[in-house]
Amino acid sequence: MIISKCSADCQYLFFSATYTDACLKFCQSLAPSAFTINIKKSNVMIKQIFQVRMKVEMGKKLQVLKDCYTNLETESSIVFLDTRAEAEAVSKMLIDDGYPVSTLHGDIKGDMRDAIMEQFRNQETKFLVTTNVLARGVDVPSVSVVVNYNVPRKQGGVVDDESYVHRIGRTGRFANKGIAITLLENEEDERALESIENEFNPAERTTVPCDSSKKSILALKQQLRDFKKT
Repeated sequence: MIISKCSADCQYLFFSATYTDACLKFCQSLAPSAFTINIKKSNVMIKQIFQVRMKVEMGKKLQVLKDCYTNLETESSIVFLDTRAEAEAVSKMLIDDGYPVSTLHGDIKGDMRDAIMEQFRNQETKFLVTTNVLARGVDVPSVSVVVNYNVPRKQGGVVDDESYVHRIGRTGRFANKGIAITLLENEEDERALESIENEFNPAERTTVPCDSSKKSILALKQQLRDFKKT
């Protein structure tokens, strides 16, 4: 363990956007008298990210995703899905249609994962389709658009509000502004996203509504231009 090699007067500082109970207990075992600084959940929803909730007809998500990429000004983009199988399937369909896509999930390890990330950082591929394996601790300044292909959920279907915040936080970094789009197929998706918003900011909805027509996506393009000027 690294800490066993540190001197007795060494200071420990632990930083994380979120802590699981197990992780927090571990940190407290290493530094039992540490000061703790917490940010209120109501201050988490980052102002430099334009958050959109986009209603999509059942079975039309892939087409809407392609429409967004065709009509919005996208430097680089990350698409988040809940499972490895979904990520592989969406990647294949995008690649078959000629999109420069990389895929990353928990089954991809070590040197291969590093090579995929290097390609994406260097913009050899423009789109990265992934799972929550990439939701935390990855900074790629060129990412201007994050897409939640589905509302993040844990095993058993429980809404995962923390993963939502981590996912959208892959854009809007380094003083840049970004966009996060969540695709909603049904009322259950709508309620799930609303519950996430209520968890962090119960006073108001933080996402902007948009339907998936090309006309609306083009209007969204202008909204984003105006947002970036503010």
